[in-house]
Amino acid sequence: MTPIEPLMGGTYNPSRATRAIAVNPILGDRREQAVEVLSRAYCGTEETPPDDVQSWVLGPDYESFGSPQRLSFMWYRAKVAWALCSNKKSGIALGLRDEGTSEVIGVLLAQRITRGGGSFKKQNVRASEVGKVPDVEKPGTPARARLLALDSAAKTLAFQGVQYQIHALAVHPAHQGRGYASSLVRAAFALGDRDGLPVTVECAGERMEALYTHLGFEKHAQAAVDDPTNQTKKLAMVSMVRLPRSAAPAAQ
Repeated sequence: MTPIEPLMGGTYNPSRATRAIAVNPILGDRREQAVEVLSRAYCGTEETPPDDVQSWVLGPDYESFGSPQRLSFMWYRAKVAWALCSNKKSGIALGLRDEGTSEVIGVLLAQRITRGGGSFKKQNVRASEVGKVPDVEKPGTPARARLLALDSAAKTLAFQGVQYQIHALAVHPAHQGRGYASSLVRAAFALGDRDGLPVTVECAGERMEALYTHLGFEKHAQAAVDDPTNQTKKLAMVSMVRLPRSAAPAAQ
């Protein structure tokens, strides 16, 4: 396994006193590879679990892993996550590559934000960055209604103050179970320790909560998100925080 590297250019250096580690234009094919990893991990397979939050948003009508609508939705959500964290100076995109093929096999996307609980309504990206909204997510659809419900829950889950917030963590299904996700999260911790900032994440499901707890996160808040369409059960969301291990002051 190759070392952690930024997927937007530059050099990963957690000891360097800079605000972000990846602010250069995206290089080569890394964007497409990263989005591919994210979408496949979101979607899940017969052998690997899907992302609980994205699956809840999509709803029960598209549970089949091979459903075209499911694949389209997960690909779009992956592109949105990449766009949110790759086009701002506060954005961070870390990755792992396969030693043999040099292809991206793991991705962590994060942002340095203030206050926390970013609103879905405010997380706009240009259409040219992500393409056409899939039919299953257009206004008036159940998926859009559930996304807005998640946005409302963000106020309850928010950890206040300056922080590094993880937006997405994914390992290609063919490479899961080998500790790669843990390596990526520890890289984010190194940035938090460097800058004296907490690292936060929001997740759903016992599997992800157990993973983040094992890695050193502590539960901050929880919220049961109702499905406004009554098509599926409540989503149990939690926000988690890992406080910095150094006393370095936060750069302003």
